[in-house]
Amino acid sequence: MQWKESDIMQYIEAKEYVDTLIIPLIPMPLEKEEELVKYAGMAELTHFAAMTIENQFKGRIFLSPSFHYFKSTSKKLDITLLQQWIKQYQQLPFDHVFLFTFDHAWKKVEKELDGTLLWLPAVGGKIEEARASEMMKEQLHQIMDLIQSYWQE
Repeated sequence: MQWKESDIMQYIEAKEYVDTLIIPLIPMPLEKEEELVKYAGMAELTHFAAMTIENQFKGRIFLSPSFHYFKSTSKKLDITLLQQWIKQYQQLPFDHVFLFTFDHAWKKVEKELDGTLLWLPAVGGKIEEARASEMMKEQLHQIMDLIQSYWQE
């Protein structure tokens, strides 16, 4: 379920079955023009991956609007704001909160977060599109297996 009217109506009717939240974390490096394209691509990939996971587990996962943050701001501020988001969502309640990103900076602070960080390394360099797609599918399959393992605890 996503943050759109039809899905919210479904969520309200079936919220006892929707116990998992995914919050995509999207960096915005507005201070460096040369990084705009790279991070815009990372944002697209994050949205694609999060929506793929949500579609696979429709009715069990709620996909939050993305949490956007500036790369130049303090990570402490980002953590504080993200924690506020998580606390608000936990009141609905969600048993499992996953934070999805390609930004490795979150790995350094993941212990400070009230959610499980799902970090995927971005594929760099020149890779054939078909191979990159295959690699992404494999990574997403592993992420889906990980999410299911949390449900079995």
